[in-house]
Amino acid sequence: RLHTDEVLIALSLEACHDDNARRSLEQLPNLRGCQVHTSVMLSEVDIKIYKKLGVDLTSEPIQTTRKNYEENGPGRKPVYQKRAAAFAPAAL
Repeated sequence: RLHTDEVLIALSLEACHDDNARRSLEQLPNLRGCQVHTSVMLSEVDIKIYKKLGVDLTSEPIQTTRKNYEENGPGRKPVYQKRAAAFAPAAL
C-alpha cells in the first residue's frame, strides 16, 4: 500500500507531463478545512500529511490481532480477530 506522501510525490512527478495531475496538485490547498474519515489504521506518515494539508481527520480503525497458536491447540492455524480501537481527533 502506498502512503499519502508517496501518492503526492507520484502526483507531483506526473504533473510535469499531465495537465490533470497539475490541476489536481493546484487544488490541494482547497482541501484545508475538509473532513476525512477512515476505518483503516493510518501510519504516522499519513496522519502528518493530513495535518499539513489542514484536513480534519477522524478514524475508527480496526486492528487485526493474532491469537497465540497455543490458544487454538496444536497443529491448528492461528485465529485472527478484529479489535476496534478509537482514534481521538484531539491526538492529531
